[in-house]
Amino acid sequence: MSYNQITPSPTPMPTMSPAEVEDYINHYKSIELSWHILMKIGGAISCISSFLLVTHILKKKWTDISLTSIMLLGISLMDIIGSFFGFFMGLWMSGEGILFITSGPLIAGNTQTCTAQGFIFTFSLTYFVTAYAGLGALYCLMVRRGWTKDQMKTKKMRVLFLLPPFIIS
Repeated sequence: MSYNQITPSPTPMPTMSPAEVEDYINHYKSIELSWHILMKIGGAISCISSFLLVTHILKKKWTDISLTSIMLLGISLMDIIGSFFGFFMGLWMSGEGILFITSGPLIAGNTQTCTAQGFIFTFSLTYFVTAYAGLGALYCLMVRRGWTKDQMKTKKMRVLFLLPPFIIS
């Protein structure tokens, strides 16, 4: 058997007229624009809801706030920052020619703003992971070991649960 008999012949690529190509590109751009608008709406909703949670927690006297509320306060503050820079700002902080982005109406930044956005967004995501792990451990101690609010109000316990997310991030 010869090589040509073993391998199938390549199928010809379908050709598109220039009008079909332009319609395809315009359709893709409209989908991309609607995706970015949805990201901005979701980021704004996340910022607003986290802001409401922060104001609710801060209405209490600082000495009466439980450790779990303080942890949720930190998570909410990071969510405001992360949602604003990651989702609401979106491509506005990206520069032209970075990764797959070549140009567009949503791009207004440069390499420095893109780097700052990436750092802030990555920091907030890392904080979320470690803070939620700490919150889960705290709830486990409360449910399984029967910890009381008095045991959690010590300065040592607050530092033990509040400092690691910042250090790891």
